[in-house]
Amino acid sequence: VLLAPTSFLLDESGTMVFMGSEVIADQAKAFNKHPLFLNSSNTNLTSGVKQYDGFLGAFSKADHGLTIYNQVPLQKALQPVYALAERFILYGLLSLGLALLLALIISKRITIPIVKLFQATKEVGQGNFEVKLAPTGNDETAVLTQSFVEMSKKIKNLIVEQLVKQQIENEMQIAAAVQKNLLPAPQL
Repeated sequence: VLLAPTSFLLDESGTMVFMGSEVIADQAKAFNKHPLFLNSSNTNLTSGVKQYDGFLGAFSKADHGLTIYNQVPLQKALQPVYALAERFILYGLLSLGLALLLALIISKRITIPIVKLFQATKEVGQGNFEVKLAPTGNDETAVLTQSFVEMSKKIKNLIVEQLVKQQIENEMQIAAAVQKNLLPAPQL
């Protein structure tokens, strides 16, 4: 088997008629046992490809019983495929890295307002209704934040109203007690 990329022309018996590069005499005699020759002589196809002994070979039958053979070391034949595979892997890893970076940025954009809103709920739970929380953006989180701020203000107003009502009721009870003590009830 030849070790370099080679083209050669054989007749039906496997005798070399022409070779595109230099050849050792022993190799020229052994072409009738060459795997590519055996493959082409046992088929009715006019052309074909075969992988053998670390080579990739092709044949094409020509007129007058001649066949053109080409062989290339498999490693050399597959170099472009390997280079393309390396590029795909590299681009895939770059795409994956970019996707992870975007996911991180988007998740931070979502979680930071939610964490602030959670902290604000704790403050409201402790009685601080003067929560200073500004909605950012126009998304659902911003709408939720705005609703929370408005709810906090309404709760504060309701508590203030309730305190005012309680104060008025207390004053009414005091006034009623004073009136009862100062003015005796009419006797009938």
